[in-house]
Amino acid sequence: MKSIMKLITNTVLTFSILLISGCGMVHTKSLVPEKLESFRALIKPGVTTRAEAHERLGKPILRSDKRSIEVYRAAKGQDAEIGIVGIFPAFIDTDDVIIYTMLLYDKNDVVIEADWDVFTEARGAAISIGELRFMSIGSETGIFSSIPDEYIFIRSPASRKDLYRAAPLGDCLISIKQDDRTKKIFIDGKLVLKEPDFEILSGFVQVPIKPGRHTLLMKLRLIGTWAPREYSLDFSCESGDLLYAYLDIEEVPTGKAGMFSDKYKYEGEIRVINEPSDKFLHLIRILYRSGNWLDN
Repeated sequence: MKSIMKLITNTVLTFSILLISGCGMVHTKSLVPEKLESFRALIKPGVTTRAEAHERLGKPILRSDKRSIEVYRAAKGQDAEIGIVGIFPAFIDTDDVIIYTMLLYDKNDVVIEADWDVFTEARGAAISIGELRFMSIGSETGIFSSIPDEYIFIRSPASRKDLYRAAPLGDCLISIKQDDRTKKIFIDGKLVLKEPDFEILSGFVQVPIKPGRHTLLMKLRLIGTWAPREYSLDFSCESGDLLYAYLDIEEVPTGKAGMFSDKYKYEGEIRVINEPSDKFLHLIRILYRSGNWLDN
């Protein structure tokens, strides 16, 4: 907010020109991208320790001790645009610009690999280390700010190892397929995953659950429908079970015609099976989604 107020103040210097034309535009560009190389120089694989990385880059926004990785927002700024009518600001539009880095540590907490990218809302950011890929995708939340959606997933398509990995001791493990239609997924009323932003993030999540009876609910955003559709299924599992859930639906013609009526409807149900079908192959496994580890 302070940067926006400063920008508004600076536009006073242009008012004499804008008064002549009756309207105008003021732009400022973030200097964050120019700082990328200087930040890269702060981290030297094989030399820099975790403590030194924290000191130089600040607190990581996410970490996985299991996978020995951390992700940082090393620097942040904004591009801004102010429209002027007469002598008054008519609108303000800002876009975040962020330097991201992902660091991989060895058992002695020394950086062994680093990858960097600059986020803008127009292109997002993508970082890869080994099989892991981090993505940050622009997500508008208001006129003055935006909060990127941040993901970590396994970059290679799902392997048999992913699909048959053992359930945590004493628990069941359910793999749930989702795609760009999936708005929300719940197990026993608890939110498991919110809608993805791009089809590239179509994949599956693996959720440990306690033995017993459960309810899986999926809310979908379907073309030609006014409100999200809900599908639910009650199922049971025993300790050590590996289950695989997917939504099996299809479009069925209704015979209706007219500007405001559907010409087809969706029929189907959630299926929970004991063996992964081909529907799970070649999908990514999502590990982290905007604040929540789905596998850690």
